[in-house]
Amino acid sequence: MPKGSDTEEAVMADQGSLRKGLSSEKREDLWAVILALVVLLVALVAPQGLHDFFSTALYLF
Repeated sequence: MPKGSDTEEAVMADQGSLRKGLSSEKREDLWAVILALVVLLVALVAPQGLHDFFSTALYLF
C-alpha cells in the first residue's frame, strides 16, 4: 500500500504544479487583453495624439 500512496502523492503534486502553470498563463493572457483594450481605448479617444506621439517617438520612420 505505501507504494500506491506514493504514486498518488506524486500525481497530486504534478497536478498542483500543472494548475500553477495554467493560472500563470491565464494571468498573462488577461494582462494581454487588458493592455490591448487600453491601446484600443487610447486610439479611439485621441487618434491624433497617438499619431503625433508615434511620429515623434519613431522619428526614423
